[in-house]
Amino acid sequence: MLRVAAVLAAAALAAFAVAPAAGAASGPYPVLAAAGDIACAPNTPQTPTACHQAATAAIVGAIDPNAVAVLGDNQYETGYLPYYQSVFDATWGAFRPKTFPVPGNHEYYRVGADGYYGYFGGAAGDPTKGYYAYDLGRWHILALNSNCTYVACAAGSAQEQFVRSELAAHPQGCTMAYWHHALFSSQGGDPRMRDIWRDLTAARVDVVLSGHNHNYERFAGQDADRQLAPFSGPRQFVVGTGGRSLGAIRGTGRNSEIHQDTVFGVLALVLAPTGYAWSFDAEGGAFVDTGSTPCHDKVPPAIRLASVRPGAFRAAARGRFLAAGGGPAPSGGAFLRFRLSEPASMTFTVQRPAPGRRFRDTCLPARRRPSGNLGCTRWIALSNPVTRRLTGGHNRLLLSGRLGGRRLTPGSYRLMTTLVDRAENLATPAPIGFRIVR
Repeated sequence: MLRVAAVLAAAALAAFAVAPAAGAASGPYPVLAAAGDIACAPNTPQTPTACHQAATAAIVGAIDPNAVAVLGDNQYETGYLPYYQSVFDATWGAFRPKTFPVPGNHEYYRVGADGYYGYFGGAAGDPTKGYYAYDLGRWHILALNSNCTYVACAAGSAQEQFVRSELAAHPQGCTMAYWHHALFSSQGGDPRMRDIWRDLTAARVDVVLSGHNHNYERFAGQDADRQLAPFSGPRQFVVGTGGRSLGAIRGTGRNSEIHQDTVFGVLALVLAPTGYAWSFDAEGGAFVDTGSTPCHDKVPPAIRLASVRPGAFRAAARGRFLAAGGGPAPSGGAFLRFRLSEPASMTFTVQRPAPGRRFRDTCLPARRRPSGNLGCTRWIALSNPVTRRLTGGHNRLLLSGRLGGRRLTPGSYRLMTTLVDRAENLATPAPIGFRIVR
């Protein structure tokens, strides 16, 4: 079992280039151990393919994690409190003080999952909800309830709104969610958490853990419709290998990166501030899956100190609308200067003002702009957008004052600029004003 600590340390060091603290498997970063579908009913004998909850508990002990996520169906065949106290407590119960559980369908075979909430108490959250959030290191983690017949999870439900609220309150850091029923699985996924997955993708959540299917599988980042989404979609780990039994995988599902269905095991995640390393360690060392990756880039690019100098200028006699480097031609043109927070594709659209009349929240066309609050300015695009791939830091372009082979007529204009970085983060469009003179 000592190999677990060594694998975690090596993965964390390779991914995040830090020195480990003395005696710690992952240096200064917390470790989360996870599995679901764990303990057999009392008096059920161990076989080669069933009731290995003691062996997986020993793996957790070797990992020595900071926190443990049990992913539902933690106690079979029902989550009856005496069963929890007899079998689960004798094995995985050793980690109860640092366990952050979620319920599975077998917990709800008891009315209101009373045994589950009775065993875990306040650690399981409000018994009428079964979902909650917590922080581990610099990560924000959502423990959710996928038993949607009992606790709604569709769009607009209290749980889905809770997810939206939590993600909005933590827009930039690394994030994880876990629940019992796997949305994706080569053994067959369960669609009930699809709406919440859409929220996770929109917020660029990094990792999802699930159980329910009694095997191990790792997926590439994908959206709720199984389309690859490497910059925004969560990577899902199915870890239904906690000990109860094993379920066969007959084929490989879309976006599956690796899977196994022949041995029990536990997933360990090293949670660094900007990324994570994982290690799935199986009973007897029969199967290992390791790797590491940065968290999704959640920070949009920014444009700063944007200006056109001079702000009022004559249109050039010749030249492209935007040109890199050089200086204004003697007959006109100006410099467009700005600073980018990172490399990005920048799109420019030339717009001119037009009079408008305000109606509620809309600016409608008008021959003349009314006075006072009834008046508004409409901005009309004069051209198709022009896109340039630019470096981070200081940039300088030549703005010719020409468009479509002709000089712009004298008057006020603006460049509406939009940024998209390499990770497809979109910045809020920003205007840069200028004026053409005779």
